Amino acid sequence: MKKLTLVVFALLLSASSLVFASSIQSLNKSQVMKALQDKTITTISLVTMNGKLIDNSFTGFFNKKGELQGELASKPENEPKKDQGKWMVKSDGTLCATWSTWNQKKPICVAVYKLTNGMVLVNQQNRKLETIVLDENIKEGNQL
Repeated sequence: MKKLTLVVFALLLSASSLVFASSIQSLNKSQVMKALQDKTITTISLVTMNGKLIDNSFTGFFNKKGELQGELASKPENEPKKDQGKWMVKSDGTLCATWSTWNQKKPICVAVYKLTNGMVLVNQQNRKLETIVLDENIKEGNQL
């Protein structure tokens, strides 16, 4: 039952992310940098891995040099639990991350939308939900 509820929730979020993304503005480069640089984020227990939503949370540290450390709460099938990579923010505010292993070493680029109590990350390529980060789960410094 829990899995069915999660699948329904994921489908609703994916479908609504297109409508949501078209109704509000994504953060600009300065806002994304301020929100993430030298911070550790932990997502809700729903993230995208290799194009599929999975029941897992991600914790990542975005350092000032553009380096990224990440860890999933539980090890996904055929992927390591931890990875490292590079992150950057394009001039239009798009956040891009390239992992050493995850996502087959291909960049993942997302638009970041601010909510009252968090942020929604929407994949720029397929316009689908990547994940949600609550403000209470954004911490100063490296928490990994």
